[in-house]
Amino acid sequence: LLVRAKELALGQSSSAANGADTRVMVAEEIKHIISEVNSIANRRLGDRFIFSGYKTDTLPFDQVGNYKGDDGKIMIEVQKDVFVGMNLPGRDVFLGSAKPKSSAPIEGGGPELAISEYRGSQTDDIFRILDGLRIGLMTNDVDQIRSTLEPLDRARDRMISARAQVGARNSGIDTAIANMAK
Repeated sequence: LLVRAKELALGQSSSAANGADTRVMVAEEIKHIISEVNSIANRRLGDRFIFSGYKTDTLPFDQVGNYKGDDGKIMIEVQKDVFVGMNLPGRDVFLGSAKPKSSAPIEGGGPELAISEYRGSQTDDIFRILDGLRIGLMTNDVDQIRSTLEPLDRARDRMISARAQVGARNSGIDTAIANMAK
């Protein structure tokens, strides 16, 4: 989803190549991407939310991407005195570990407030980055669209790192299981 958002941002970052009407249509696709990211951020495993830290019965993210979980990392013992984290808190994965300055919804103050809030922060919050891109597309603001390119790259890199952590943990658990079988 982040790669697709970056492709769209790159395609729309030239003022000569595309017009306002095209950008409005692309903004609709970004809106759907935001919805899909929110759906992923609120995934469950059984009756527990994956990304809510210790608050596994709490919906991790609201509709505008405010985090409702905590930073708890649930540890399980895979061997005597060997513990492996079985979760990644949503703040680390989707918000870049930075606690937001404000929990006010982005859309509460209109596009102007959201644009200034996005530009005024160096956040790697996936929801704010994508919403900043959507607003830049809706308002035909090429500079706003361009300002999302680097944050999208950082967010993508963070996702790759999170997936690598999960893969390493899985390998560690597999190794522990194999050692117990011997």
